[in-house]
Amino acid sequence: MAWHGHVHLLDPTGCGLGLAVGLVGHGHAVRYRGPREWNCEAGETHRMCGELARRFTGEPACESELGDCDLLVIVDVFADMLDALAHRLNAHAPMRPGDPLQSTSNPLVYPGRLRFWLEVAQRAPRVAVVDMSDAGGPHEVASELLPQAALFARECARDARGPWRPFPFLYNNVLLWLEHLRPETEWWVPGGQRRFVSDWAFCGTIDHVRYGDRRRRALARAVQRWPRLRGALATQIPFVDVLRVLQATKFGLDLPGAGELCFRVHESLALGTPVLRPEPGSVALAEGLERVVVADPYAWEGNDAQAVRSIYARSYGPGAAAAVLLAGAGAQAHGEWAAHG
Repeated sequence: MAWHGHVHLLDPTGCGLGLAVGLVGHGHAVRYRGPREWNCEAGETHRMCGELARRFTGEPACESELGDCDLLVIVDVFADMLDALAHRLNAHAPMRPGDPLQSTSNPLVYPGRLRFWLEVAQRAPRVAVVDMSDAGGPHEVASELLPQAALFARECARDARGPWRPFPFLYNNVLLWLEHLRPETEWWVPGGQRRFVSDWAFCGTIDHVRYGDRRRRALARAVQRWPRLRGALATQIPFVDVLRVLQATKFGLDLPGAGELCFRVHESLALGTPVLRPEPGSVALAEGLERVVVADPYAWEGNDAQAVRSIYARSYGPGAAAAVLLAGAGAQAHGEWAAHG
């Protein structure tokens, strides 16, 4: 008889949906509570995310049951909220008083949410806290007081000291939906059929108030460094066009935004396109990506699209994120937890 763990994953931001899928892939029963908006008609993206969650995870646990599990996973943007509170940002964003799990950028929700997190965590035998913030800190010190908690952060320096461990994974949920719920023929162009129209392409936002001019300056340095390369800059385009652009370029250009780790890594590698990261960063990358995240396009060894995608699956896909979390939480992906009931 196979033994599986019962996992409750709380994720009001929606950043942990890929992790939930990965945990299910490792054989665990996951009850996932994502953004409330996924349960209503709030747009096509929300519909896709809701469908993905329903396909892979069980009914969300009610509040009285949240601590009744083998592993409680709490995913939130702790550092971003603390930074917003310190600088009085987004205080006028819509917020529903008394609802700690609502989706909002208003940091005034944070004290109530943190109180809720701590109450639930104290009832669980094993806890993993995942900070998916763009900001590298400050981390929530209250989490460090939970003796049964493993602490992870997306923007964690390679040489970091202390209780927080690197969790360098960030997924575009629409692409996750395509990968797991749609036929490959709808979105994947086999390597032999690709026709490159550019040497590199960047698909995303360049100017954003949270980025300052960080991306624009990084882009200018890349163009100056490799003036002979043909670049394609695609901003504010539908995701269907992102799929087309990234499969018609040799590299997906990765530029830092509010943080160092952005959706570009997932989008490019899942589509079999290596990532060009022209400037070294301080944040840890997932182990095994050194072959497909390159600093110099002229030093590229030329893995084909399927080879790049295979490395992505092993090192960065949802299963890889789940494996890192399970190892850090002190549990094996298979066999260590006895199922409830």
